[in-house]
Amino acid sequence: MLLPRVKRLKSQLYEIIIKAYKELRVKLSDTVYVSLGENCLTDHLLDRHGLKSFTTVYSHGRSNIDYAIQLEQEEYKNLLNDEFLYHAKAGDTEVVRNNKYKTNANIFDPTHSNDFEFTHHDIIKDVRHRKSLERKSRRLNKYRGSKNFKFFYHYRLNNKLSMQSLFTKAEQFIKFYEKNGKNCEFIIFTQDIVDKRSLRGVECVKHSDMVKAYTFKTTDLWAGDDAGIFAAKYDDDLIVQMFN
Repeated sequence: MLLPRVKRLKSQLYEIIIKAYKELRVKLSDTVYVSLGENCLTDHLLDRHGLKSFTTVYSHGRSNIDYAIQLEQEEYKNLLNDEFLYHAKAGDTEVVRNNKYKTNANIFDPTHSNDFEFTHHDIIKDVRHRKSLERKSRRLNKYRGSKNFKFFYHYRLNNKLSMQSLFTKAEQFIKFYEKNGKNCEFIIFTQDIVDKRSLRGVECVKHSDMVKAYTFKTTDLWAGDDAGIFAAKYDDDLIVQMFN
């Protein structure tokens, strides 16, 4: 009985140390690297490549830039407002969605324009999940105007994709963080599916000093059940170019 308890205590101590280290790193850094969605992939990539500063309200859900602009305008006032929260189905999974935020732009994958989705947090039933989102909201507000931000945004490939429209929205978004002389960069990444591995590659378009987009030419859409595909692990040789 003693050995399992010791192992558990070691694990808890390790988690405390790692958490303290991450918090100190953010505190001492001038620039933070965070996810703006549209889904969990962005946060996973930042974490996998050792760049992630902290988790945001956008990190583990489904959303789009229009929802994000509205959230930033109100500083997350209605994100957890029970008036707008409801349970729904995403495939076979029960999720929570917030119908306060709207988009009229027909440029997103349908799964990312079906209300703001808390894919992995039941903030209606679980108080711990709600408190977690509260902490994430406070953290973004805390560092707004005191840190430089680099937001990474996975623009899910779809047949109505419009990079020019997204550039315009990105320019609007970064103004929420360009305060007190601080900078905000907006890095978009998306895919272009090719039929041969020899055609794989990366294209970068710089829209402005603070907004740019990477298009990864890959053989597989980042979706499905294969972790190597949906987590973009098989394309890390390309993705690393975005972070260099």
